[in-house]
Amino acid sequence: MTTHKLSHSNGTNPSHSTTLFWFRHDLRLRDQLSLTAAIRHAKKQGNRFLMLYFFEPRWRKTDPFGNERIGVYRAQFILETLQELKLEVEDLGGELLVLDADPLSELPRLAEELGGDFVFASRHVADEETKQEQALARRLDTYNCKLALVWNHTLYQEQDLPFALGDLPDIYTQFRKQVERSARVGKLLDKPSQIPEPPQEIYNSSWGCQLAELQGEWQDQLESYGKRDPRATILHKGGAKAGEARLAFYFWENNLIESYKDTRNGLIGPRYSTQFSPWLAIGALSPRWIWHETLRYEDTIKANSSTYWVRFELLWREYFQWVAYAYGSALFKPYGLTAELQRQAPKLGRASVKHFQRWTRGETGNDFVDANMKELNLTGFMSNRGRQNVASYLVHDLGVDWRRGAGYFESKLIDYDPASNWGNWAYIAGVGNDPRPQRKFNTRGQAERYDSKGEYRALWLN
Repeated sequence: MTTHKLSHSNGTNPSHSTTLFWFRHDLRLRDQLSLTAAIRHAKKQGNRFLMLYFFEPRWRKTDPFGNERIGVYRAQFILETLQELKLEVEDLGGELLVLDADPLSELPRLAEELGGDFVFASRHVADEETKQEQALARRLDTYNCKLALVWNHTLYQEQDLPFALGDLPDIYTQFRKQVERSARVGKLLDKPSQIPEPPQEIYNSSWGCQLAELQGEWQDQLESYGKRDPRATILHKGGAKAGEARLAFYFWENNLIESYKDTRNGLIGPRYSTQFSPWLAIGALSPRWIWHETLRYEDTIKANSSTYWVRFELLWREYFQWVAYAYGSALFKPYGLTAELQRQAPKLGRASVKHFQRWTRGETGNDFVDANMKELNLTGFMSNRGRQNVASYLVHDLGVDWRRGAGYFESKLIDYDPASNWGNWAYIAGVGNDPRPQRKFNTRGQAERYDSKGEYRALWLN
């Protein structure tokens, strides 16, 4: 991590206050609640405005099982998104600095040196992110700077939920019925027409955007690891424009939403499912925008069970966000949300580790599992049907701690989202919501049902 220092030519403190905006998993300008609040505050106070993104050192570390925290395909996807976003911000008169640094140390430093009054950011739900928010708020407070967090990664604000967080339903169906009956997804916000000007000190100091350096670093890693395999369902490109183009392709250009419920369990090609998840995970697409686009489609073209089912799946995502927020660190423990079973935490032996390693390489001998793992390793993506099967196989057939698999998915998936990933793995392992001891998939039967001609297995194993 590089430490920066602003130098003021006159040796005095900044003459104007600065409002800081911290991009996190919300890399967009459309329907940006936290950004809208930040710009409104800066304009009201007459403040300068600086936008920041931190490529955090913790992402380069490994988890307790030795999995990388971020893989090359996801890093590339994020950096592509940042490149587009930076140009958009500059076109609107603003400045976005991408820093290879820890926000816990650098945001307080910036607040001190630029006269920061507020740091605005999106609130997140997973344990690591919420603890980071709490620690940052304490550090900023010593510089008379406040952290303002806004719900931006979810369909609903916490106050919009028809129950207190402590009363979050244990079963998805109960959650869905309550929010469908009593909660409303808010109106969309337009992109800002102008972004307040940045503090001039950033142009006369050692502070500088490190996006180019990060792109060079990860391009070298990409060359070493190998570019995404052209057999990928689609070669997902970072940036809100690519995400919006994907929605236009799926909804408006090809009317694929009308058959989504029937095709969503497909395995090959760009047409079987929405595949919005990579853009949702980093916030390049707003879940609220997708929600309202389904309603617009129904109003103007057609409504059926498939158009509704896109919202049904968005509510699954939503449910996992609130589960992660409500349960905190419990979600990442061996027995997940079934706390009374913690004393029975499994001990992993050598055979279990060997099974895990074969699973990661796609060398288990189960051709359906192996084909899905090959796709994951070579593209950073896997169908929902595939994810359920490989997770079940690792946990219930190989007897491996489910957290190893969840960590491996974190490393490889371009659409990694903490709440969705860990929530789904805990669910399959039987230690999440609606816990059952045997959520085991018959992978042979699943292959016959969803790949009856063997085309998917032939694609990835030959």
